[in-house]
Amino acid sequence: MPFSTAIYGSWRKKQLQKYSDLFPRIRGHIKARPTLLDVGIGKAWFEDFLRKKGVRPREIIGIDVDERMTLPQKRGITYFITDNFNTKKKFDFVVCFDTLHLIKDPKRVADYSNSLVLISLPLRFKDKLDVFKDRRIVAQGEIGKEEKDYFILIKNYKPRRTKT
Repeated sequence: MPFSTAIYGSWRKKQLQKYSDLFPRIRGHIKARPTLLDVGIGKAWFEDFLRKKGVRPREIIGIDVDERMTLPQKRGITYFITDNFNTKKKFDFVVCFDTLHLIKDPKRVADYSNSLVLISLPLRFKDKLDVFKDRRIVAQGEIGKEEKDYFILIKNYKPRRTKT
């Protein structure tokens, strides 16, 4: 059955529960004022949640394939409506909730980060996270009560500069 934007709003409560379960496990890794890329931003519920927890990103870029999912768009977020996002820019924090299994090249999600990558998927898609087994996973596990997800938190490193 194809995805329908009409049912998306009913998921908010479940998503907020997952964020609440997740936050204590990731908080110590998040910079105070990160640059944030959200792949599959939708209604920007995670960004609202972060703000309530005192995390104030200095820049938020949101990607989604369906503009209807992002409406009404929120102030302070730059939206890209595309299924082919590409940038050389690196972000402090890249998040991808319930979207990785829909992406053509899922491994690229981690390439946008110079620090942290957070990916969460419904349990039935947990095997899709295997593409990150060569990365440094600093936290992982199940989250949610009504609906279970599996998350991983990847720590990326900035390449060291060599003296010339």
